[in-house]
Amino acid sequence: DRLFIAMAGHHQIWALDLVKKHVAPYAGAGPENIQDGDLLDALFAQPSGLTRDEKNLYVADSEVSAIRQVPINGQGDVKTLVGQGLFKFGDVDGVGSKARLQHALGVLYHDGKLIVADTYNSKLKFLDIKSRACKTWLGGKPNKGEEPLFNEPAGLSAANGKLYVADTN
Repeated sequence: DRLFIAMAGHHQIWALDLVKKHVAPYAGAGPENIQDGDLLDALFAQPSGLTRDEKNLYVADSEVSAIRQVPINGQGDVKTLVGQGLFKFGDVDGVGSKARLQHALGVLYHDGKLIVADTYNSKLKFLDIKSRACKTWLGGKPNKGEEPLFNEPAGLSAANGKLYVADTN
């Protein structure tokens, strides 16, 4: 009965109660940064893509090049799976704080893992939720003379056994 909304400009996640027709902030205090903690005390930086499993919402928090985990039952803390902060970005496969993304805009929950649109690295990466291991799956710099597979992928969706990628460039 709720629709979650990424409010990039407000640096928050809002929830629309579809029964009461009421919208209000759900997570994020408003200032732009990265900070884990209580839902309304946590800080986000231009949250963009959203996806969920049965317990959590996953957020592509683009300006801090992070993937965040938010409980959907209204109890618990916002946690960072990958990412460290403003101006801490790159293209590094790794675990937790050792992994780097660059301005990730999209995220999709699939089969117990997350597929991340690592937008400015022009890649799709897998992120294991439990281990926080993040690894390149598709894309990146092509060999000389080849066209790149992606050019700033942003949105992700899956249907009928296919992955759809909104490739912004």
